[in-house]
Amino acid sequence: MLFLGDEVVWADEDNGEDVPFAWSWFDLLEFLAESWPWLVLEQRYPIPVNPLYPGMFVQEAERRWQDLPETLVDDEQIKVYSFSLRHDLAMGIKGAFFPSVVIMRSGRDYFVSVPLLKRTILLPAVELLDTLTKVGDLLVGIVDEGGAGQCEPIVRKWRERELVLEEKKIAINSGLDVEARAELEGGQDPVAYWEAKDRYDSELLAVARMTSVVYSSAVQATLIQTVRNASVHDTAVLDALSMKVKEALVAEPDLPPYEQGYRLATWLREALGIVRHAPVDPETFLHGWNVEIREIELPTEADTLDAVAAWGEMHGPVVVLNTSTTCRNAHGFGRRATLAHEICHLLVDREGGLPMAEVLGGMTPSILEKRARAFAAEFLLPQAAAIEVLKTGSSVRETIGVVSDRFRVSREVAAWQIQNSPDLLSIPKSDQDEIARIVHDFGIRKES
Repeated sequence: MLFLGDEVVWADEDNGEDVPFAWSWFDLLEFLAESWPWLVLEQRYPIPVNPLYPGMFVQEAERRWQDLPETLVDDEQIKVYSFSLRHDLAMGIKGAFFPSVVIMRSGRDYFVSVPLLKRTILLPAVELLDTLTKVGDLLVGIVDEGGAGQCEPIVRKWRERELVLEEKKIAINSGLDVEARAELEGGQDPVAYWEAKDRYDSELLAVARMTSVVYSSAVQATLIQTVRNASVHDTAVLDALSMKVKEALVAEPDLPPYEQGYRLATWLREALGIVRHAPVDPETFLHGWNVEIREIELPTEADTLDAVAAWGEMHGPVVVLNTSTTCRNAHGFGRRATLAHEICHLLVDREGGLPMAEVLGGMTPSILEKRARAFAAEFLLPQAAAIEVLKTGSSVRETIGVVSDRFRVSREVAAWQIQNSPDLLSIPKSDQDEIARIVHDFGIRKES
């Protein structure tokens, strides 16, 4: 039987009771042996979609295909199917139907999704890999006892799986095909170029995989070189804050991502002694924590890329801001929002889902981005402060302007913070309706 938390996922039924499923589990050993490098290393999706959880990947891909030409859909369907063959445990069981169990790494954690149950849990990488290793070793022991000679190639592959990890680490962790890697490496030794000696991942590999299906090789080369040029910094003050905020998160691990972001922002403002109605300057705090800020002007094709942040054994922490005149960072309010966003990742994700780097506008795990976006909004403009200003203002639109100027955020952020406030119902219904219209208009403007 297979459980997700306390829920049964794989089982047989006997008189209405869940019982162990009798089956030849050699197929599962074959799946683990064949898929091991991708289960251990792969942290990106093969097409430009970024679902909240791995169990939603196929659904998001199908939604994307509704607007694509058939030839491109055919190519992407092959990539999606290949991804499922590597990450869905149910694909490893031949001759029987089992609900999908999709496993995907995110830094030092793993998402385990069961689409049928619409449920996903987050497990430490050490714990999940230890469990899968024990399952594989158990199945090998059973095969050895039975003397099944036809299983020998799979048993050998399982026993040599760590060697394969070393061989495939750059290909998998960069997210790039052979041609793209060769173009970036320019004839250099791959291990040296990617700074991957004696480790499976690096800051440079993380930057590559988070931009690999979105931006050109030229953009990637610029980002990789900028991170490579950044030295490593001591961040004792930031590290101490991270330890404290981690304790706060552990206390309430099941909150939705946006609620986690709000709570973290409130906690940090209090920890830094910032009163509710005071604006904050993210850049000042980052400099005080010894986080380097670099600026580069990327071509217009990368206008959706706001920043790259890296932290690890060899580089950073560094935040690389895209200062293109058509990027949101060109405006002071946008720059502040980007830096506040990166503060969230620096505080809570370096020891979890993002141990190497993050790309704002790339393929960073969606759940972590949702948390960081909510954090940035609440850190810059507390919802309670926005509502209080509204209650003393003469009109909704005037209040949004006042709040935007006072807290140095965009009018859109100001409107959304009021709309999302738990105190929204405390203001007149006419004001609630006006806020809803304004937020709706911002959404239409963004889509056009």
